[in-house]
Amino acid sequence: MDNDDIKEEIKRRVDIVSLVSRYVTLQRAGRRMRARCPFHEETQPSFYVDPGGGFYHCFGCGAGGDVFSFLMQIEGLTFPEAAERLADMVGLQWRSSPGAKKASRQRDTVRSVNEYADQFFQQTLHSAEGAATRKYLTERGVSGESVQEFNLGYAPDSWDALLRFLAGKGVSGEVADQCGLVKPRATGGYYDTFRHRVIFPIYEVNGRVIGFGGRTLDPDENAKYINSPETALFKKGRTVYGLNLARQAISDANQVLVVEGYTDVISVVQAGIGNVVACLGTATTADHLRLLSRYADEIVFVYDADAAGMQAALRNIEIFETAVADVKVAVLPAGQDPDEAVRSLGAEGFMGVIENRLSLVEYQLRMIFLAHEGQTGSDRAAAAREAAQVLTKVPDAVRRDEFLAAAADWWGQGNPARTEAMQRVLTEELRKVMPQRRYGPGRYGQARYTGQRDRQFISDAVSRSAEGHPAGCLKMEAAMLSAALQDQSFAGRMAERLELEDLVDERDRVIYALLIEHLQSAEIYAPQRVIDKLPEEGDVRDRGVELWMREVDCDSERKVLDSNIEKLQKYRAWRDWQEQSRQIAQAIDRGELSPDSPEYLEFKRRSAELGGPGSNGYHAYEADWGITN
Repeated sequence: MDNDDIKEEIKRRVDIVSLVSRYVTLQRAGRRMRARCPFHEETQPSFYVDPGGGFYHCFGCGAGGDVFSFLMQIEGLTFPEAAERLADMVGLQWRSSPGAKKASRQRDTVRSVNEYADQFFQQTLHSAEGAATRKYLTERGVSGESVQEFNLGYAPDSWDALLRFLAGKGVSGEVADQCGLVKPRATGGYYDTFRHRVIFPIYEVNGRVIGFGGRTLDPDENAKYINSPETALFKKGRTVYGLNLARQAISDANQVLVVEGYTDVISVVQAGIGNVVACLGTATTADHLRLLSRYADEIVFVYDADAAGMQAALRNIEIFETAVADVKVAVLPAGQDPDEAVRSLGAEGFMGVIENRLSLVEYQLRMIFLAHEGQTGSDRAAAAREAAQVLTKVPDAVRRDEFLAAAADWWGQGNPARTEAMQRVLTEELRKVMPQRRYGPGRYGQARYTGQRDRQFISDAVSRSAEGHPAGCLKMEAAMLSAALQDQSFAGRMAERLELEDLVDERDRVIYALLIEHLQSAEIYAPQRVIDKLPEEGDVRDRGVELWMREVDCDSERKVLDSNIEKLQKYRAWRDWQEQSRQIAQAIDRGELSPDSPEYLEFKRRSAELGGPGSNGYHAYEADWGITN
């Protein structure tokens, strides 16, 4: 098979629902699946997947396509890279260009070497050499089941144990260095990155190992925890630990708990709470939040008030406030990390802490006011200044107004005069630090996307007005083409009466032309093949996917088909008449025509025949579309 044949075979074999479900949580919506879009920030789902056609489309941002374009967008791959990955999933061979092959080989090499290393670490833990580490894990409360579930391992107290193991697999020191598993010596050669450490393999959501974390067993070692350096696969700022195991529990709870460390995750899971992950390091990034927002509507960071992660979060409130999901913080008892808290409180007590979660802004405001509790006058002004600095980090004006009112209530503690005084001071402080904006309730647009999930929203998205044409006309045209793509008999009736020039959108004309060609030549009606043939230029293919994904009632459209075709034909006549009017007016201005010229008289006759301005002809219908004369 050549690549074109392989491409078609890949599309036939790869289940788009299974592919997309690796990255977002899909829910049934009629004959399609729906989720929040992974390509833009939204709070309501407008991203749809069609299992039968093998397409996806977001009616919010316009992203759409097939399994190839999805993997390219979600993973940032080129087409050859995506094709090779998909081919590998279904046991096919893709012929790539030399450059694409090299990049793909590099990733495949890192992936294979990581798998060797994962195997080595696990084998070592379960060997005689790992006996002390197994005892250590047991003493730390890590069960044998958890050791197996999280594939824990052990890096022996040796400078080159892994290096020698990899060499036996044909992996050079240079390649192992590229994978972050060894480091070069100043005097030449290499030594193991992980030595005398408990190993926590880090997996992609699809279950492939991409890196490692290591907890030292040497009490004199300063670096308690280390992670793999960044490689072709491992990006610390985009990866969370445990997501491959927690994904289903997160989806079921519609909530993800985020803790700081590997052992925190394991202990919480052992307590029976499965919707938990850990960010790698204390700095949570926008990419972390974007990833987690695909799986749940709420993200709860579980921190000790003095933990480094909490302090980092408070310094970066802006990132948390712009997340798609609702981000909260649950504060643990003083001095306890999640591992210690879940052991001392038990699962029920731990979830009680989660129940008292707050937004980061609310938490920081309360801490500020607690520090100034019982004070008045200048101290009240100092509290307001600190609080105003926090409020400026909230980009959504509506939320900012809500936080201001809540902050004043907390300060007032039931005393209306005290509450009103704080509200005035806070408002004045905000005016000082945000002088370019008129501060006050409801005067700002919401920053967060609030797309609708109903069919009207999808209909409006598909029928975005082309310049100079009424939305009603475009909606009707879109509905007709969508029905034609889903129903052969409808498409046949439409082809008998509707000409290409009757359509308004240039992209629709390209789609309709290919649809007619398919009707006339194909033995089996398979309109998805029409979509596959559409050109990428001019957004034609995107438009085709939109129309394919659009919900339409074919029976209802069939009842009004003849009437709608007539309306489009009248609108075409009106457009032609408008153009002729413009040309006649220009000719009269240039002195080329007079009121008794044959061309002008023919124009008047045609105007009357078509039902020109002021008549009950097609102009009356166009008025319903918002066209005025």
